[in-house]
Amino acid sequence: MAGINKVIIVGHLGNDPEIRTMPNGDAVANISVATSEKLERIVILANAVK
Repeated sequence: MAGINKVIIVGHLGNDPEIRTMPNGDAVANISVATSEKLERIVILANAVK
């Protein structure tokens, strides 16, 4: 698979991930991660959620 990236996020989850399906069928997950600096909001798209 071309274009695969790997990201490591270190922190504490702010709440449970919210997973939903877009009208085109792609899955999207929203998560909040608390780091030592601030609360980061992260969106994960498509096949990475499955």
